[in-house]
Amino acid sequence: MNQNVIELLEDPVFLRYVLDNETRQGMPHYSSSIHPTRQEIDEAEHILLTLDEVGGIFSDEEIVALKNRIKSLIEAENGRKNN
Repeated sequence: MNQNVIELLEDPVFLRYVLDNETRQGMPHYSSSIHPTRQEIDEAEHILLTLDEVGGIFSDEEIVALKNRIKSLIEAENGRKNN
């Protein structure tokens, strides 16, 4: 896993793209400061979609932190939709 994959996994725009079925049409979305290859995008998507199944990539603490980041993003999005 390289720096672009890590940045994608930390990018709220990319997290929203991967986890929200409504935004999964068309080209992947991510912050303009990241310049990943298709392979890096696919790797980051795979990690997010199989987070509980991947072993040896992240420590337990890193998985918890990523899940918390995802949860915060979802809660923030839901808050904006409800306002």
